[in-house]
Amino acid sequence: MQTSTLQGKYRQYPVLAAFAILVACGGGGGGSDGSSYNSSDSGYGSTNSAPTWSASSEAVQIPENSTDVPLAATASDADGQSLTYSLEGEDAERFTVTSTGDLSFTSAPDFEAAQDVGTDNVYTVAIVASDGTASAALSVSVTVTDVDENTGQTGGTVSGKVVSGTYLSEASVFQDLDGNGVKADIEPGVISDSNGQFEFDVDDYSSGPILSLGGVDPISGSSYGEAYVLNGGVPTSDPLVISPIGSLLITSAREGETVANDVLQALDIIESAATRDPLTALSDNVSGAERVALNHAQLSILTASLSAITGLSTKTIESAIAVRAAATPTLLTFSSVQLLADVASDLNDPVLNTFITEITGSVGRFLQQMSAADVATLGQFVDVGLRAVVADSVAIAGGDTALAEDYRTNVLGVVETSSSLANLSSQLPNFNEYSYRISEGAASGFQYTIDGADATATDIIVYARVGDTIRFDNVVALTSHPFRLGGSPESSPLSEADGVIIENNHHVALVVNEDTPTTIYPYCQVHSNMFDRGRIEIVETFDGLQFPGFADTPLQVRGVVDAGKYDGAAGYTYDVYLTQEAAENASSQTIHQHRMKDLPSIPFFMPDGQGYHGAIEPADSAEFKPISVQD
Repeated sequence: MQTSTLQGKYRQYPVLAAFAILVACGGGGGGSDGSSYNSSDSGYGSTNSAPTWSASSEAVQIPENSTDVPLAATASDADGQSLTYSLEGEDAERFTVTSTGDLSFTSAPDFEAAQDVGTDNVYTVAIVASDGTASAALSVSVTVTDVDENTGQTGGTVSGKVVSGTYLSEASVFQDLDGNGVKADIEPGVISDSNGQFEFDVDDYSSGPILSLGGVDPISGSSYGEAYVLNGGVPTSDPLVISPIGSLLITSAREGETVANDVLQALDIIESAATRDPLTALSDNVSGAERVALNHAQLSILTASLSAITGLSTKTIESAIAVRAAATPTLLTFSSVQLLADVASDLNDPVLNTFITEITGSVGRFLQQMSAADVATLGQFVDVGLRAVVADSVAIAGGDTALAEDYRTNVLGVVETSSSLANLSSQLPNFNEYSYRISEGAASGFQYTIDGADATATDIIVYARVGDTIRFDNVVALTSHPFRLGGSPESSPLSEADGVIIENNHHVALVVNEDTPTTIYPYCQVHSNMFDRGRIEIVETFDGLQFPGFADTPLQVRGVVDAGKYDGAAGYTYDVYLTQEAAENASSQTIHQHRMKDLPSIPFFMPDGQGYHGAIEPADSAEFKPISVQD
């Protein structure tokens, strides 16, 4: 019995098991919780409600050699808080759970070699949903059933579809009998139709994998070119979906026994989500489908661009992507500039190396702006990618630095010029927004803390510029100590015209505008002196300001890297330091400096070979904010 191999179209490769990454932020990578500032909810007397589970059944069955658990269960929170998931129970180590609560085995179970505690093929596990304060557990029983694996089947019909960011027509789909990646006359195959569909007969399913060469977007007519190859794996009689991520996973499996699993873990995608039709899932509003479809499309443009520049095969590009993706220490998308830059370096192509920063910065910025809001929108972005971005990347590799600067400074304009898309909004979060946690400091509750610093015992200055947004979010319900912002100490509450928006006693925002006073004083609406050593100062620039407490600390900073190898990397960059001395003390590696687009006057220092540039999710490091805390 082979428990280390996939059944169906990937049956000759290591099991592509799903893993869990509990994501703390949204797909765009920002720090906002999405709260609306103009809500009329007063928030007085609020209490936290524990999550609740709704399940059609808590006992499910799956056939052996499968990983996904078909559990129809949903956790919800009456307070609207984000939920994270974990596992408990005697067989918990045999399972993993994704950030959306999907349950799967870490490796495909073998009926003949049961691994549950009772060794009776009945696995018990509890999925725990938590809102950060309260939690609820759903006990699940998963019974593994036997499968007759001696069907004697050798050949038959191969059918399915080729899909990238769109369905691919005019793709040459065939069984690669000799393993050379080129269609020979004796190799069975067919050309995909206008819906990307194909069907043909093979003598022996196990004689070779199904490959797709080239392909055209049937709506726009944009072509991937004959060099674009996707691997569908060794077929069975089951319908086959040939896709960028599916092809990458097959290539990943060839790189090492755990590489494919590590890629899935980095993407936070379960096996079935990675290998099903992403466009159908997107049309059907399947949970998580937008992110998966976007990753398929981004990967296709990334691969096509690097192949066009270097002349290297899709398989070679995929191998380089697989190795780097598997080693990614954070949640991965294929719009990651660090991934793109590292892969480009690993390819070590002389043409690519000459203008590597310009190429990766340009292609990366486009990939970051792609949207999968619906199938039509995604298709238009794919069309721009195939028709303009791939060709432009070749031109930039040839020395067109002016074109690279267009992508660097006005990528949305480039997209609109090359398509019917108009009035596009950036897909990146607002990096000029800073959130601070306000809480009651001591048992007596008569002082505020801001990010843990006592505002009655510490000099605290929060700095902001016109255009910045400052959010004050309460860890607890401060119904007895309503947090307000005033034009003078302990009084003169500011209005919305001044930029202050009071959602309720849990959230207060300051959206700095030209009418915002240059000095603002936080205070309690009921009790005095709860923030008597703190203030907010509105400045033109952060240049020359001091930020005590951060200098020797490894930090993460939100924003867009504005120069260097990872120019354009957007999200959390870590671990950085505010002084070169602190960075040198932390590592023996060479130190490089970063400037962030949204914090241009503050240099950040980073040892080579550590941390990450532009991660979607935050790290454990302290987040840099423009705040001075000094005793």
